[in-house]
Amino acid sequence: MTNTAICFEELSSERQPMLAGLDGTLRFDVAHDKNTECWHVTVDDGVVLVSNEPAAAEAVARLELLDSPGRWGAIDPFGRGRIDTRRRDTARQ
Repeated sequence: MTNTAICFEELSSERQPMLAGLDGTLRFDVAHDKNTECWHVTVDDGVVLVSNEPAAAEAVARLELLDSPGRWGAIDPFGRGRIDTRRRDTARQ
């Protein structure tokens, strides 16, 4: 299991109180080297469901994982402009 899979599995393992009252769908396209994993996340009043199947979503985030060691490794992609988030117009889908 990849670190990305572990992260998404932990996200859906329990209710997320900070997301209470929120509903929506998101797709995360996570690229690492030449591979891309798609993760579909559904939020329903703080309950998070995660699937590894690509599906239409209200918002799509494209992330590129870099092999950046150290404390700031996770922040580095922001500085390099490697993270792209765009909200989709669901009326067009």
